[in-house]
Amino acid sequence: VTTMLGLWSLLVNDTPAVLDFGLRAALGVGLVHLFVFTLLPAWLRATAGRSSGAAPAPALPVHGFGSLWLRRLERNGRLWLLLGAAATAFLAAGLSRVHTDNDPLALLPRDDPARLDHELLAARLGAVERFHLLVAADSPATEPARLVPFVASWLDEPEIAGLGGPVRRSLDGQLSVPLLLTPGGSSARVPLFDRIEADAQLLGLGDVAPAGSAVQIARDSKRLIDGLLGSLLVSIALLSVVMAIGLRSLTLG
Repeated sequence: VTTMLGLWSLLVNDTPAVLDFGLRAALGVGLVHLFVFTLLPAWLRATAGRSSGAAPAPALPVHGFGSLWLRRLERNGRLWLLLGAAATAFLAAGLSRVHTDNDPLALLPRDDPARLDHELLAARLGAVERFHLLVAADSPATEPARLVPFVASWLDEPEIAGLGGPVRRSLDGQLSVPLLLTPGGSSARVPLFDRIEADAQLLGLGDVAPAGSAVQIARDSKRLIDGLLGSLLVSIALLSVVMAIGLRSLTLG
């Protein structure tokens, strides 16, 4: 209850994503305790003798929410098993379509003043954010005859609104080409940045790389989600092993 109260305290937050997290996380905590205190004892009592080869467990009491739930479950055991397997397969297939996006506007309601002002400004200017193409001093792309066609080929991309200012050259000869980004998140920008680097290598332009805070944030967001999905799979595997050892049964685990 104290954990749920702590999560419910997030409901005073004005950010919809934070509010949604508080609601769902509190619901998850409540369901876990419901299963642990009402359903799990009856289920372990009924299956202990079957899984370990020990003497059969005593009969379940007629009353009690957990016992009634277990009796109904056993009456249609195969049906529930098939439904559970189908639901698990369906949800597992959906993992391949999980993607990350870090567009901050998506966290705000459609009628939020900040979101409306941002969209109005972006519509008038074409873009409100930019990144830079960094060209190494020894890259063939420092030659205007190679650089101009390469940059021009990317101006038709829907994620790029145009040039973001003059090309600048550092004291050591490195070039910086600013490009404007249309409003969006990392799900569209990460593939764009990767394609720019790949095409530069394919055309023999050497070291040409997107840079800037927009590039860093987009790529970090993707790495964050990839890491979370990986840690989820590892935690499931480790918890399964620990539960099997703790209950002394692969089936119960």
